[in-house]
Amino acid sequence: MTDQDIMLFGIEREAPEVVPGRAGPVSFEFTDLMLRHVRIGDVEIARRVYFGLRPADWDVVYPIEVRDMKVDAKSRTFKASWTAHCKRHDTDYEWSGKIVGKSDGTIAFSAAGTVLDAFQSPRIGLNVLLAGDHCAGAMFEATGVQMSQGPIRYHEFTRKIPRTQIVSEIDSIRFCPAAGVAPGMDTTWSFTGSNTDVEDQRNWAESTYKIFAALKHTYPDLPAGQKCEQTVTLSFPRGTGGTRNRKRPSSNVKLKVGGRIKDGAVPCLGVDLHPDDGALSDDELKLVAAMGLEHLRVRATDADNAIAAAKATNCALGVIVDDASDASIDAVRKIQASGVKIAGLDCVNLDAESLAALRAADLELMIGGPAVRDFGHRPALRTAIDAGPDFLSWGVQPNHHQDDDQTYLENSRGVKAQIETANYYYPEGKLVISGVDFEATYPRPRPDARQAGLLAAAYAAGVIKCVAEGGVAAATFYRAAGTHGVIHRKIEHPLPAYDGDDAPQVYPAYHVLKLAAALQGETVREVSTTDVVRAEAMATDSIVMLVNKSTQPQDVEVSGLRGATGASVRTIGTSTFDAIRNGAPPAAQDVWLERSRLVMTLEPCAVVFAELK
Repeated sequence: MTDQDIMLFGIEREAPEVVPGRAGPVSFEFTDLMLRHVRIGDVEIARRVYFGLRPADWDVVYPIEVRDMKVDAKSRTFKASWTAHCKRHDTDYEWSGKIVGKSDGTIAFSAAGTVLDAFQSPRIGLNVLLAGDHCAGAMFEATGVQMSQGPIRYHEFTRKIPRTQIVSEIDSIRFCPAAGVAPGMDTTWSFTGSNTDVEDQRNWAESTYKIFAALKHTYPDLPAGQKCEQTVTLSFPRGTGGTRNRKRPSSNVKLKVGGRIKDGAVPCLGVDLHPDDGALSDDELKLVAAMGLEHLRVRATDADNAIAAAKATNCALGVIVDDASDASIDAVRKIQASGVKIAGLDCVNLDAESLAALRAADLELMIGGPAVRDFGHRPALRTAIDAGPDFLSWGVQPNHHQDDDQTYLENSRGVKAQIETANYYYPEGKLVISGVDFEATYPRPRPDARQAGLLAAAYAAGVIKCVAEGGVAAATFYRAAGTHGVIHRKIEHPLPAYDGDDAPQVYPAYHVLKLAAALQGETVREVSTTDVVRAEAMATDSIVMLVNKSTQPQDVEVSGLRGATGASVRTIGTSTFDAIRNGAPPAAQDVWLERSRLVMTLEPCAVVFAELK
């Protein structure tokens, strides 16, 4: 049987140590020099607290060496200290960290940094990530605020995503992290030795608001030898009752299926045919055809390859053009003349002038755009909305700020707020997700082996849930084949699970898309979860798709199944990984429901399709 790391992440690697910690009633995980999932009982106070070093290109520079690590985790207190050396290209920086958790729930995270050699940086310092699901719509009180409208105390974590920072130059922020679940559980984050702002990371398909506390270096030019210190402190205002909640987190995740969502349906699904990947082989075309997808996303400049692939797979084409030039229009007409159906025309540089020119060409197509890489390109999206297209399109990636496994899994919900915001500003048009992928904006080492593992399958399933519940018309996931695809190709970077077999093979995400494609157009139902970090689900009248968003097994209980007595379960997970690499669907297993409840253990990063009976 294939090693579990290879099944999850594509390659073997050393997992970081995770140390459970407590500060009185507050629990958390200490791993990779950060605090993760800070909670009181089941209530998540912070998604993570970590130190971020950004060089001139804005990518994160991780430590190349950690020394003098000391950890003292007791039943009600916690202490840790270390020194980390970060070096990449011309960036050379050292920082010492210290965490002290007290029995009253107070946690202080301190960092002291030294510039070892001069370099440029836009920002260095501690960050606090707050879960968007819990905080959206909540009010908060901030001190030290400097805004264009003047100093004010009370603000809102807006449900719609703003283009600008929420607040800037704050000294402290007080709010209830889950008002609907635990009213009165107020928390305060205080900051010393830093310039501290708050932004909405959901702009970049992430699932958090970020408080970033930048050390007071002389940005952007940091001279050698410059030193700065800062501290971020979590505390609980007296009288709020926050620290009286001493319940341990629940051992299982409870999900409940509710009523139908108005306008919510499984969207039309497709994969990307990127010119860099070349033409698909006959075996690859057969595998794509077997998925039952609605469309292939192609470039008009690659018309010949697109036409051949569409005819071989019986898929429509979602065609991308850069502009409304004569060359672009001629390429589209060439595809139309072949008899291949075009599902939509996606213009990258879409404005009122280009839209008018495309419509004047009498192509008789749905025309939209701007097909930007992410929702953070708000000016381009605003320009497209003002032009009045038939649909609005943008891409989704989980890795703009951090690149670890848990970030990917957590950020599958990042597109949810983007859809709500787009629907608010553009209620009369359709929404299209023009590309979901793991290709980072930054020049990080590539390819990302996780594309070949269960993690990419779980991420895709989580995004499918969000786009279905948000009423998105169509979504393109990954490329068809190759480094960033769902069908394996041998490349210079080894993938141990696949390279030893010459037969055509597919990655786990292939099966998620194939099984979800069979549901295209079906109305989806509301599904609540007690722990969105660990597991969630999408449901139609006949199917429940469960997603384990963790690299650990999770016990789940699904209720609200309308009198169903059994289910036929297909699992894309560690138990089926070796059996489904040839493209055959996972075998179905019949299970009985307990009082119309589906109770099961999800394998790490597993996606389960349960057909109700």
